[in-house]
Amino acid sequence: MAKLKRKFTWNEAEITTKYEYSNTVVDGDDPKEIKIDSTLFNEQEWYEVKPILKKCLAELKPAATKAISTTHSIEDCFMNRSSDVNTRKEVYDYIIKKLG
Repeated sequence: MAKLKRKFTWNEAEITTKYEYSNTVVDGDDPKEIKIDSTLFNEQEWYEVKPILKKCLAELKPAATKAISTTHSIEDCFMNRSSDVNTRKEVYDYIIKKLG
């Protein structure tokens, strides 16, 4: 399973992630098969990270010149969150509270 820094565009800013993410599902992780997995957030998988990044950026509305540093701050938040912040909603709420 290759982990790579990922690129995406937000508000015309080309952003490269700070951390590396898997483009494939981590062993035992299948949101279509396991109900609880459809709500839990896995910070190792790009298909789960990208929507959270975009949703947080849309809420925080950083200037284009700050989009990269804001993205890296969002990543730091979910990589270093406490162990009781597990669902996608909890992760999103935590990030917005911390950075908003």
